[in-house]
Parts: sequence; C-alpha cells; structure tokens
Amino acid sequence: KGEAKGVWAGSIISGKTPFPPDFGPETCSERSGVVCVGAAPWVVNLNVLLQTGDLSQARLIARIVSSRGGGPPGVETMALPHGDGGVEIACNLLDVEMTSENDVLSVIEKVASEVG
Repeated sequence: KGEAKGVWAGSIISGKTPFPPDFGPETCSERSGVVCVGAAPWVVNLNVLLQTGDLSQARLIARIVSSRGGGPPGVETMALPHGDGGVEIACNLLDVEMTSENDVLSVIEKVASEVG
C-alpha cells in the first residue's frame, strides 16, 4: 500500500528477494534480513541575495533563470523573502559539470539587470 509501481516493500517470506540485487546473494536469512543502500548525485545549493525587496520581481527572475523557464539546464529556482526585507534566489544545481555556479550567477545578473 502506498508504494510506487515497481518498488518493493515488505517482509521476505520465502527468503528470496522479489528483485535481483546489484551485488550480493539473491537470498537472505530471516534472522539477518537485508540492507538496501541507495545513492544520488550531489545537488549544489546556490543562494543569491538580490538588491531588492520586491518579491514578485524576484519570482520573475527565478522563473526565467530556472530550466523550466528557459534558463540553463539542470537549474531549479525559487524566490524567498528574508526577515530583513530582502529577497534571495535559491537555486538547486543538479549537474555543475553541465551548468556551473558562475554560469547561474551570470544569468541571474543579466536577467536582474533586464528586469530592473
């Protein structure tokens, strides 16, 4: 219940896992169980403080800079308000070999100067 299609969850009754492992035996003891380890590539976070307190303007900049908005590939963004009245563009860089921090900063500076 609640698992995604193709994802196994539950107990092992027969001692054999329903999906073959990448490494190790296909059977396990009821006493020891199994251990599953997963890994994902690093995500780099880049937060850029803007010289404006206008959240709607920051949201427009964030939208344009993101991959979905036509910006460089592998970039997710959102605009966040700060308690001091400032705003920032918070960026997740999914692949810094494809799009570096400097690439994103250049795009933010360009778009911010165009937006005003």
